[in-house]
This record gives sequence, C-alpha cells and structure tokens, in this order.
Amino acid sequence: YKKCHGKENAIDIDALVKQELDVLQAQAYDFIATTQSPHMEELYHQYLSKMELMKAYPDIYEMAFVSWYGVTQKDEEGLRLIDRFVDKQTVTRPQTAERLESWKKVRITAGSVEKVDDDTLRVTEAITGDEQLVKEACGHMEEGSFLFGLLLPNGDSYIPFAQYFIYPIIQKGASEMVKIRFEQGEFDDLQEYLAGQYLELADVGFVLYGAEKRKAAK
Repeated sequence: YKKCHGKENAIDIDALVKQELDVLQAQAYDFIATTQSPHMEELYHQYLSKMELMKAYPDIYEMAFVSWYGVTQKDEEGLRLIDRFVDKQTVTRPQTAERLESWKKVRITAGSVEKVDDDTLRVTEAITGDEQLVKEACGHMEEGSFLFGLLLPNGDSYIPFAQYFIYPIIQKGASEMVKIRFEQGEFDDLQEYLAGQYLELADVGFVLYGAEKRKAAK
C-alpha cells in the first residue's frame, strides 16, 4: 500500500497545507488592514504624499502599504502585526503550523526573474546575487522581469505576501536603481534598506516602467 499510495498521500498533504496557508495569508492581510492604529494612519498619508505614480492607483497603493506596514513596523513592545497574527493562530496540522511560524522571518526581495516552471520562479537578487525560489500562482510572469516584493517563507521556497510588484522590460534599470540607492544611503543591512525604502522603490519602478514603455512606443 505504501509503495502504491505513499506518494499520493504526500502530495495530498502538501495540497492541504497550501490551501491552509492561502487562507491564513488572506486572514493575515485582513488582520493588518483592520487594525486601528493612529501611527499606521499617519504613515499612510505621509508616504502617499511622496508617491509620484501610485497616487493614480489607490487600491494598489493601499494594499502595498498595508502589507508593508504589517511586516516591517514594530510597536512599543517590539512586535510587528505579522508577529501578533501568527501568535494568535491555533493550527492543528504540524506542517502548516511550522510554516506559519516561519512567517515571522519575512524576506524582502528585489531581483530579476527566471521561470522554472508554471508556478515557480527563480529570483536572482540585484545586490547579493543570491537566488530565491518563489511560488507565484499566476504563472504568467515574463522571464527577465523585475520582481520587488515581500516574501513569506514556505519551506525551501517563498510565497509573495499580498501586493507585490512585477516590472517587465526594466530589469537592468531597476537593478541599477536598487544598487545605487543602497550604496548612496550607506546602509549596513540589506533587509533594513529594502524595508525602509520599500514604497519609494516600488513607486520609482512605476516611473522607470512608464518611461521604458514610452520609449518603446516611439
């Protein structure tokens, strides 16, 4: 029985874990979005005033801001909203519980994309050259695109959290932009840099993409 059905059972468990994590990710976003926080409200308007293009896409900006705030900003007790969400959950399946706990180690990535298969992307990060496997459900991202997003650990890979950004045709320009800002800012920690500059970098990505599209249209 194990020889014939052991593999099937493993695949079924993986599918169940994925379903549970999909639900938990949606719940995590809702938890962050519905939190009453004067600090979050203040930062929302502060950052919006700096956005050149995302002002034109309020839904995109709101989702990007909410997801960024929830995984980067600490309260008086040194906890982020993603930490508080994870700690509140009661999950019975051990595999799901383990992956949920790992969400406290969010990674921010900025890099070029190589498609591995329909739902898996290999992202080569712009500054370090490190490669990350990202499970991306849509499965239609162009190779050579630039991915900028918040990643939740998922075993030996990652899954994007809520709003993330995919910029076709500007991989080279976006990589240079991320590197230059990092070097000019003299940051000691890459993740700290990407967390602090996340919304501005995403907005500049819109600017670069728009300029490249106009150039290509001529």
